[in-house]
Amino acid sequence: MEKTALVLAGGGSRGSYELGVWQALREMDIDIDIVTGTSIGAINGALIAQGDYDTAVELWNKIETSHVFEVEMDEQLSLKQKVAQAYKTFFRNFVKSGGTDTHPLRQTLSAYFDEQKIRSSSIEYGVVTMEMDSRQPRELFCSDIPQGKMIDYILASASIYPAFKPYVIDGVRYIDGCYHDNMPVKMALERGATSVIAVDLEAFGVVRREELKLAREVKYLRSQRDLGPTLVFDHTVIRRNIRLGYLDTLKAYGAYEGGAFTYLPGFTARLTELFSQTALARMLLPPEEHATGWEHAFRGRIVKFLEDRGMSGPSVPGLALICAETAGETFELSPEPIYSEQVWLKRLKAAVDAVKLPEGLLGNANVGSKRRLLDSLRETATLLNRQVRTKFAALLVREMLRTEDGDLEKQLGAFSVLPDAFLGGAYLALCDLI
Repeated sequence: MEKTALVLAGGGSRGSYELGVWQALREMDIDIDIVTGTSIGAINGALIAQGDYDTAVELWNKIETSHVFEVEMDEQLSLKQKVAQAYKTFFRNFVKSGGTDTHPLRQTLSAYFDEQKIRSSSIEYGVVTMEMDSRQPRELFCSDIPQGKMIDYILASASIYPAFKPYVIDGVRYIDGCYHDNMPVKMALERGATSVIAVDLEAFGVVRREELKLAREVKYLRSQRDLGPTLVFDHTVIRRNIRLGYLDTLKAYGAYEGGAFTYLPGFTARLTELFSQTALARMLLPPEEHATGWEHAFRGRIVKFLEDRGMSGPSVPGLALICAETAGETFELSPEPIYSEQVWLKRLKAAVDAVKLPEGLLGNANVGSKRRLLDSLRETATLLNRQVRTKFAALLVREMLRTEDGDLEKQLGAFSVLPDAFLGGAYLALCDLI
């Protein structure tokens, strides 16, 4: 029998991303047979098993840091200030009483959870926690949890020590399940899952990604964006994360294209065609065995950057997309819209035009001396900000492409210290955005 499991990782307030995943799965009518989760993943998983999407939306729209643990939080502070205030509280409470109390979270969950709905659900629900003293992991489905103790075990799963106090159930101290398995794939597979949708929040904890290989079909969802702090619940961050989870899920199922951004279908094909018309793609893909030492060094740094962005092998489409998205990130385009090619180019050009280059760099970008070009580029590595470096790199790439003197590969060696500036700049040059 085919079974689809949704596996939800822990990660505190980053769990808002998982609400966006659920929203997209609902819209696509993808049925879930099993849901397993750790920490915030266990909280979201319980709501999914309960079948109360509107309740989950209400919870995430209303939740504040003070609703999770005992800490006074001024919601008017900046996010950085909130994080500092929270961690000061954690440290003080740990020294004073062994951790921060999560009693507010119990009150919050009691208002939204219905244990009987979870138990009678057609979706099998599992939660991960760990006994603190014996270090014994506990992977529990509903049938393993005594009546009336559902919320207790969910809280046990979410009690990340030493920030929070261990959660005591029947005299046994429990801590966050992230110390055993923060993304419980194997737990779902052992329950009979054949298809796995795994959501990785890339937070603290043990994550056994290799277990994804055991599933017949896998959708692995993670954001290419920073999802923010884990223990501060800021509503601007929460709203953005929900949107990112929604868009990433739709992209994973082929409704849209992109990685860090989202595009209408066809964007990548047109971009690939553009890159294929130049020598840049051939030079930037992994080096051939006969490449010289400096070519290995240059290409090695570029390839490392591409691999860090998720490109696993030679791919012109992958290269082209990373170049485009590097430019978008550099010039701070929002990741929340669904972009048509026309809108993307218009907004990126406006952002690029708003960045002014120093006069000295403008002069050096058009001179014929390769030495002056390379010296100018090296200066930008330490003297200028990322947007200026990328725009200047775009001018240099454009100049190099125009010269067509057969010496382009040697000139590219100077860019090895600035892979992000070069890749973003290459996209700006090829799309005539400078």
